[in-house]
Amino acid sequence: VFIKFSTQRKDLLLTEKKRMESIVNRPLKSILNIKYPMNLPETQNNIADLEIPNTFSMGYPETIGFRAGTCTPFLFYDINLERITPVKLHPYVANSLCVREENFNEISAELIEIGNTLKNLGGKMNLVFCNQDFVRTKTSNAYLDLILRLNEA
Repeated sequence: VFIKFSTQRKDLLLTEKKRMESIVNRPLKSILNIKYPMNLPETQNNIADLEIPNTFSMGYPETIGFRAGTCTPFLFYDINLERITPVKLHPYVANSLCVREENFNEISAELIEIGNTLKNLGGKMNLVFCNQDFVRTKTSNAYLDLILRLNEA
């Protein structure tokens, strides 16, 4: 679920959570925070307080790599409160903001190499795309081709 700017303020996040749950008629189970920089631990504590069990928000906005230092989902640890929260972070390796037409082939090759390594390790290859990435353009077909190639690797 795409919730923009509300993770910084618990009252806004609660409003967005209730709105989304009323639309889909079920509890919100996952969130993606696209607001950078992320305020840690406040953002994760807000998510935990509202009982959203999963977040796909741990990644770099404009570069490839695991911001969390791991490809494996883990429970968030709040060092200030010295507690493990019930929120599971699912790190992602890249989002479409790091891809431009001029670097698409280079980024694709790097992602395929990372995908092969993760497959050997049993790791997760989470990628983040926006709806606009799949508008009928040259790039949208390239994204779809990349996803297919990653699944085949």
